Amino acid sequence: MKYAVCAAACLVLSGCGLFAQDDDRIARYLAMLERPEREGFQKPAQVIAALALRRGERVADLGAGSGYFTIPVAQAVGPAGIVWALDIRQPMLDYIARRLKSENLANVRLKLVAADDPQLPPGAVDTILMVDVYHYIHFEKRGAQYAPKLRPGLAPGGRVVIIDYKPKPFDQRPWGPPPEQQMSRATLDSYMAKGGFKPAKVHTFLPEQYFVEYVAR
Repeated sequence: MKYAVCAAACLVLSGCGLFAQDDDRIARYLAMLERPEREGFQKPAQVIAALALRRGERVADLGAGSGYFTIPVAQAVGPAGIVWALDIRQPMLDYIARRLKSENLANVRLKLVAADDPQLPPGAVDTILMVDVYHYIHFEKRGAQYAPKLRPGLAPGGRVVIIDYKPKPFDQRPWGPPPEQQMSRATLDSYMAKGGFKPAKVHTFLPEQYFVEYVAR
């Protein structure tokens, strides 16, 4: 059942529009993103610590979803920082807006973006964060075309941070992205190379995912 829910969730961001007008399915997708079990493999507190975000840093949470990372990132960069929460689905941004109000956070800017263009503010972002997002882009066969669109948004010395699932067969991990959506680290590196990026730091503490920081070559 968990696999079926996660597989369905993979479709919501794939550009097919399946859940666009279905409030019940949107609610189930958001519940999946916020499920307590996610903390066990995603380790959000450790990820935030590893990112070593500075007060005043400017971060784009690309594919922000429920704001699972948007909120702690906004707290980490402080009132002088800026977080752009970017997503291709308005219900995700509406949900984040409610969370921001309850958390009393005023340093997050919400933006609806196209599936094939991150629409980043030119040269304004210190860290682009993409968590559990690039495999959707890979599945839509846009991986090599998307990476070059990240670079114009980076400030000098900026980085792109990508966390995504290590490929595993269904019998080893019956949840997460279905096998046809999974993407190897080597494939991701090749996409990023086409965008002019190289790996600068690799974190290895996530049990089910790779966690890579890329910088411009």
